[in-house]
Amino acid sequence: MVRAVQRRDLLVAAWLVAWLAPACSRGGSANPTEGLRPAAASAAPITTPEELTAPEGHLTLADVTLARDGKPAISLARDGSVMDLAKKQELGKLHRDGRFVDLRGQLVAQLTQEGEVTLPNGDFLPVTIAADGAVKLLKEGRELTIDGDGGVAGANPSGPAVSFSKLDAPARRAAMFLLVLVAFPTRPVP
Repeated sequence: MVRAVQRRDLLVAAWLVAWLAPACSRGGSANPTEGLRPAAASAAPITTPEELTAPEGHLTLADVTLARDGKPAISLARDGSVMDLAKKQELGKLHRDGRFVDLRGQLVAQLTQEGEVTLPNGDFLPVTIAADGAVKLLKEGRELTIDGDGGVAGANPSGPAVSFSKLDAPARRAAMFLLVLVAFPTRPVP
């Protein structure tokens, strides 16, 4: 935790230095905007604080749909929005740093960089999620993986068939975290 805080602080400090350097190099001009150029009309998107401080490669967000028995059930958007497709209702937001928050911004669960799923009260769900998306069910000793067609291998055969569409390899960990959240409801959705 201390290392993560130190890394985040260094990234924020580097960002501030890069942002303030042009202003400081203007000297003591009476006009604070002198020498500054207007933003280009086609400027690159602004980087959010979460993107600046999120561990690299922890979660890759993409447009992914989770289907149960062939029917689209839950979707994840590139911006992290999670939707219940049957109810046409937004459920919350998944962040690159592993936090899933509800619509009020309250933490529901977090996937740590090590693959553990923690709850706001400090409890852990009995699963781990590897970087490649493989889920280990610790109590059952089973492993769930995503096959080449987006199906979930190793799932309970008496349960619904679960699959993902539009899923590329980098987004597998985020997709499987979404599946874990659906399979282990931590509290009712508002």
